[in-house]
Amino acid sequence: MSNVERYEDPYPHIVLRKVFEESYLKRITQALRDEELSLQNSDLFTFLQCDIEKTKNPLIHSFVSFLHSPSFIEKIAEIVGISVSWIDVSAFVFEKTHHLLTHDDRMPSRRIAYVINLTTLAPDDGGALALYETRGVNPSTITKRISPQFNTLVLFPVTRKSFHEVEEVIGDTQRITVTGWLHD
Repeated sequence: MSNVERYEDPYPHIVLRKVFEESYLKRITQALRDEELSLQNSDLFTFLQCDIEKTKNPLIHSFVSFLHSPSFIEKIAEIVGISVSWIDVSAFVFEKTHHLLTHDDRMPSRRIAYVINLTTLAPDDGGALALYETRGVNPSTITKRISPQFNTLVLFPVTRKSFHEVEEVIGDTQRITVTGWLHD
């Protein structure tokens, strides 16, 4: 994995660029566009989701198997410096007006949140991963926006201060990601 960028503000997070072979990842992206997606809609979010753990597509299945592999999990654990033992994997497609409001991902066993970006969005398209500074245990101000860039992997520890959101997609585009958590 090349080009590891480490940041401390507003909380520790890592951005890795050019993580996967580009043509392979483009094929994964196209295959995900062909998967059955279900609309998820609540007062906190609107997006399309694919249960790629159950895919019948052999290309996507091989990608999911790679993400579950001990070598991938160990490499991520080495990069973030936190012991993890398993990963869950989901695919999300955010289209115009889709969003995910502020949250911290805290659940028992979740240690690291990750986002594999499969599309690039310009800042004017929205869909950025917005990271919040906290006051005490409450999110206060967005201090960093990470616009989706194809073939980047964003990692951050799940803590009581790791508040983030996916800003509303406002362009006529799609924000496609493979996302989940590494668990202990």
